[in-house]
Amino acid sequence: MTLRPLVIACLLIAPVFYTLAASAPATGRLTDSQEKPVYGTTSQPQLSGTVVDTSGALISGATVLVRSANGAVQLKTESDTNGSYSIPRLPPGKYLLVVSHPGFETKEIPITMETNEPSAPLGITLAVSSVSTTINVQGREDDLIGIASSATQGTVGAKEIEDRPILRSGEILETIPGLIITQHAGGGKANQYFLRGFNLDHGTDFAVFLDDMPLNLPSHAHGEGYADMNTVIPELVQRLDYQKGPYYASIGNYGSAGSANLLFFKTLPQNFLLVEGGMYGFARGVFGVSQKLGSGNLLYGGEAYYNNGPWTHPDAFAKFNGLLTYSQGDNANGFSITARAYHGKWNSSDQIPVTAVPLVGFFGTLNPTDGGNSQRYSLQAEWHRQHGDSATKIVAYGFYYDLDLFSDFTYYLDDPIKGDQFEQKDRRWVAGIDAHHTISSNWFGRRVGNTFGLQVRNDWVNNGLYRTQNRVRTNKNDINACNAEPIDACNTNPDLMAVLPADTDVNKFTDTMVGFYVENKMQWAEKFRSVLAFRGDDAIYNVTSLT
Repeated sequence: MTLRPLVIACLLIAPVFYTLAASAPATGRLTDSQEKPVYGTTSQPQLSGTVVDTSGALISGATVLVRSANGAVQLKTESDTNGSYSIPRLPPGKYLLVVSHPGFETKEIPITMETNEPSAPLGITLAVSSVSTTINVQGREDDLIGIASSATQGTVGAKEIEDRPILRSGEILETIPGLIITQHAGGGKANQYFLRGFNLDHGTDFAVFLDDMPLNLPSHAHGEGYADMNTVIPELVQRLDYQKGPYYASIGNYGSAGSANLLFFKTLPQNFLLVEGGMYGFARGVFGVSQKLGSGNLLYGGEAYYNNGPWTHPDAFAKFNGLLTYSQGDNANGFSITARAYHGKWNSSDQIPVTAVPLVGFFGTLNPTDGGNSQRYSLQAEWHRQHGDSATKIVAYGFYYDLDLFSDFTYYLDDPIKGDQFEQKDRRWVAGIDAHHTISSNWFGRRVGNTFGLQVRNDWVNNGLYRTQNRVRTNKNDINACNAEPIDACNTNPDLMAVLPADTDVNKFTDTMVGFYVENKMQWAEKFRSVLAFRGDDAIYNVTSLT
């Protein structure tokens, strides 16, 4: 009976004695470079604390690493918005605690993790780094105040174009806010454009210019206003001026949604040669050289491009571009002469019905002969002059264009024997001139600018729509004849296969467009300006049907 109270007393006193012994302070004063014992209360101790700077301010986002004796990273975390960090489940042993944050000196603290001891928070103080880091930020600024007619026009510089990865030449237009391009029938076909949610087809409502020379093609065999950007070498574009909206008098036809004018280098900052390659047979080489020639500057460049794409039947899109420019003068007075050449050929996967996907695959095609070839050769001359309060600019141009586009949307719906493939043919010669003269003056103490412009363009066009099989033109009346004959007869009767013309719809015509505009800009007050303009257009067509 006398032992029972003694046993109870021992059990009560033992934890107190153990706690006092375990919490006894270590001998000596520890510094940050010395080893610090950190205790835990379980077999897997926890390391936690707060990260602050020398002023006591909390540091969030500090990286906290725990390295083992051999240098391997065991655990990693970051301090939260309160500067707190926590690293659980560390086995007993010796570690190196590494704490870092941009702008602060990195701190390394040797620690020892022990078991079955009460944990103690480990506060960490980081000093501001004495090594300064300089970050250079380069940008381009255009002050369009008093120049831009609206807030929906702007300029994209060469640096923005250089920093943007471009797979297709048309993607350069995606630097325009709100504009998206797609490609739906092989790389050589003109892109499809979307601006502000509107479908602009291949350029029907979006005007594109190359150094003020129009790219859009009226009365095109495939689509009105067809604008093929494949003739552009992106590395040679110095600036892109864009306008959104239909209220710019100088744009005229195809500008109901907006416009873009690509201005090319006359002298390069430095000569360059670029060779690149990638998946799906992608390969590209491009170069540009500029040098002094007499009293002017000569610039020439070229591009060779090839890409198969992910398709089962490769796109085999091959194109070649060349540009040659001679220029004299400066931005105020001068002239330039530019020659461009483009040739491309490609295959097209075209669209396939959903029911055909299990048969040919998602990247397959039902007609591997779809595709086309295109070429464009142009020559233009530009002259500009400023004298006093007036400025004049004249651009004259001419080019040859040729397209053969083979498509098959319905396969064997109309012609179960030869299929429904068709060819859209467009061949034309184009000549035109764009001239404008601006006079600046003061009316009753207010700054005024009056611009008078004249635009004349003539297209001599041969285009047509043909039935084809494997890109070979066939008899347009074969379908009607075969409907009245047995199928075998259609395959063997030479009278049905050879005697009738192969065309479906062929036209030869001239398309003449004349535009005249007058624009008045007046600065009424510092923050108020008016723009008043008038434009008149006349189109003359002379069509001869060859069907």
